[in-house]
Amino acid sequence: MGDHVDDPVSSPLSHIIRFSTDKMPKQDRLAYFREIIGRGAAGMDIEPLSDEPFYTSSVLTLLPGLGLISGESSSRITKRTRELIAADGKDTLNLLIPLAGVGIGTGYNREAVITPGDAILMSSAEPCNVTWPNATKTLSVFLPRLRSIVPGIDDQIIKCIPRDTPALLLLTNYLDAWQYGALATTPQMQQMLSDHLYDLVALIFNAKGDNAEIAAQRGGRDAWRVAIRREIARSFTEPDFSLPELARRIGVTPRYVQLLLAEDDSSFVNEVTAHRLKRAHELLQSQHHQHLSITAIAFACGFSTDTHFYRQFRRYYGMTPGDVRALK
Repeated sequence: MGDHVDDPVSSPLSHIIRFSTDKMPKQDRLAYFREIIGRGAAGMDIEPLSDEPFYTSSVLTLLPGLGLISGESSSRITKRTRELIAADGKDTLNLLIPLAGVGIGTGYNREAVITPGDAILMSSAEPCNVTWPNATKTLSVFLPRLRSIVPGIDDQIIKCIPRDTPALLLLTNYLDAWQYGALATTPQMQQMLSDHLYDLVALIFNAKGDNAEIAAQRGGRDAWRVAIRREIARSFTEPDFSLPELARRIGVTPRYVQLLLAEDDSSFVNEVTAHRLKRAHELLQSQHHQHLSITAIAFACGFSTDTHFYRQFRRYYGMTPGDVRALK
């Protein structure tokens, strides 16, 4: 990341602003971050908890009707004060997720401790703060339209949402797959990402009626597809990786996995086989893997027999593994 806020107009991804204190004078870091990211983007003041120089590295992603801030920072207290409320008049809900470090949220006559993977809902309409006793890595999702989607949402402010909440797991997995918006390179993709994030947050808070149905059918289903494909990409080299095991790991039924993949004219077997064949093709062409036999490569990519590997490889690429190796 750079040592300044990028000009969002000239950036290839104009909805992404990056900020880092790495190369800034130590005495200027806190004041600059307070104005640009703290008070400017997040509407929060920042008080360091250590005599060590303040540091942060943050990414602000702007989407239609939604904002994301992800980054790492030293220990601090982030405060929404009455002065800031009077000055900017913001009334936005913020879903805050620590990815590393522990936070203590206070406000609304409540207190909640959040550990990595948990979440807490904050509001800019009332004074509140979060104390981070140590360095942290966090993700904040600013949701100005959430009140219109989830009636009574204020009852959920400053309450810990456990990390094993299924919809929260879906949200964090979905955001990780999108690289915090870096893949949303067109207005249409940015709108889709924003819609899906609202859907997933609505599911976290058990939206009712039509809003719940829209969230489940749109953002929920898309996020499950992302989760399925990410788990396949992580685990395809395991010889015993199976549809029931995939379903168990992401928390759905094997039938639901089949239905979602079928909507894309695919299947578990097709997805896993494609990953294994592409990986095998890469290894066969790699100068660093010349010492491996073709059978060893097949087994390393998750195939249980070399006969099955040869047959699938020829069907997929129109040539044998030996032909591909000879071309390098």
